[in-house]
Amino acid sequence: NMEAFFSMLKAQRHSTTYNVYRMWLSQIFKALNNPTLFVNIPILKTTKTPARYFQPHQIEKLRAVIQKEDPQLWLYVQFVFYCFIRPSRELPHIKAGNIMMDDREILIWAERSKNKRTQYVTIPDSFFPDLEFVYDMGPDEYLFPGTYDKSKPIGRNTMSNRHRKILQRLNFGRGYCLYSWKHTGAIQAIKAGISVKELQLQLRHH
Repeated sequence: NMEAFFSMLKAQRHSTTYNVYRMWLSQIFKALNNPTLFVNIPILKTTKTPARYFQPHQIEKLRAVIQKEDPQLWLYVQFVFYCFIRPSRELPHIKAGNIMMDDREILIWAERSKNKRTQYVTIPDSFFPDLEFVYDMGPDEYLFPGTYDKSKPIGRNTMSNRHRKILQRLNFGRGYCLYSWKHTGAIQAIKAGISVKELQLQLRHH
């Protein structure tokens, strides 16, 4: 069972995640006097790649282009930047009813969340005015509906592809992507004085 579990991790997760599981589980089973369970489970070689984020001058450069050429994509970017909503797994499925305007929160359902928990994220004051259009929407409307069928969400890779084309045109090179705005937002939040605990809650990290 242990070997099958790690075989699954190797196939479906990053090698760093695999090694973290191995470290913790081996310590647990060593304490339970069962260290031999890990004899045939090797530690994987891994190279850590630092998460790329946009510097302030790059943020302004991208904002000027995206906001002018693709306002919908810029709104999408702001959700990732301010609220740390995952751009492919979570954000396409956000409906107007998920936006709690009075409480200034966004509801993320467990079935779409990476950590499988239903949680709320805060809408920062600087982002709130950009969401006032939600007042005019029905609760069941997608914020980012499909191009041809508004009753369905936008494709999970649609915005990533549109964003990537702009990055390529501006010669950003490898390592930058739509998800980079999440890392950028976290760094900017720390620089703005947010506490580590507040950041943890907004990121929905354990």
